[in-house]
Amino acid sequence: MRYYVIDERMLSPSWFGGDRVPEIDARGRLLNNDFMPGQNVPPPGTKMVKVWRKSPGEANSTACAVPLEDFEENERRERAAQEAARAAEREREVLKEAVRVQIAKDFNAALEIPARWDPAFKVSVNACGRGYGSGARSNAVDHVLLREDLSIGRVKRKAGDLLCEASPEWVDDSDRKKVYPVTCKVCLRIAKRWKGASSLSRSSAPRSCPAAALSSSRTAWWSPTACSTISSPWTRTTLCIPTSTCIRTTPPISTRGAGRSANGG
Repeated sequence: MRYYVIDERMLSPSWFGGDRVPEIDARGRLLNNDFMPGQNVPPPGTKMVKVWRKSPGEANSTACAVPLEDFEENERRERAAQEAARAAEREREVLKEAVRVQIAKDFNAALEIPARWDPAFKVSVNACGRGYGSGARSNAVDHVLLREDLSIGRVKRKAGDLLCEASPEWVDDSDRKKVYPVTCKVCLRIAKRWKGASSLSRSSAPRSCPAAALSSSRTAWWSPTACSTISSPWTRTTLCIPTSTCIRTTPPISTRGAGRSANGG
C-alpha cells in the first residue's frame, strides 16, 4: 500500500476534523495541506484516505494519505486473511474435538457396563465450569447415568440412578452432543467388576446360565434360581452372574432306582 507523507510543519485544522476521504485539489494539496517534496503525488481529483502511520524505528506517528483504491484493496486482503485464519482455526478445533470424542467413546465402550447408560455430571448451584450457568464445577467428574434397571449382586440401581449413587438429587445429561469419558473413581471401580463379562454373555445362549453347560455332568448341578440375571433390551442378551450357591460340587441325590441297585436288579 502506497503512503504519501503530509508536511506536518503546519497541519490545517481541517486535517483533524474534515472529511476522512478527501480529494486532492487542483493545487495538489489535501485539505489545505502540502505533501512532502520528492513524492510522485497522484493527480488532482484522486480520493485519499487520511491515516496515521508509525514507521519502524520512529517514536511518533506521521500524517499520511493513502489512495482510496489501495486502502480498499488492502482491507479486502486483510479480511480474506482473517477469514482464512478463522477457518483454519475452526478446522483445527473440529479435528481436535473429533479426536477427543473418539477417545472418550473408546474409553466408555471399554467399561463393558451391562446396561444402557450415558455420561452425566452432578449439578451444583452457581457452578459455571463448562460454560455460563452450566451447573458443573471446574473440577466436576463425569458419572455413569443408567438408562435402565441394573441388579447384579450388591449393585442394585434403577433407571436414572448413577452407578456410584442411587437416587441422585441433581444430574445433568442435557449436552448429549458432547461425549465425556467417565472420570468418577467410584463408577470406574464398580464397572471394573464386569470387565470381560460381556464376552461371557455373548458366548452363552440367550437366557441361559454359564453354569448350564455343567448340568449334564455328574460332578456339578445348576440351580437357575440362585443366579443373578439381567435382561437388557439394549444389549439384546441375558447376562447371568453365578453366585456362590449356583454351582455345587455334587449332583442332587436321586432315590429313583436305588432299590433295584441295592438288590442287584
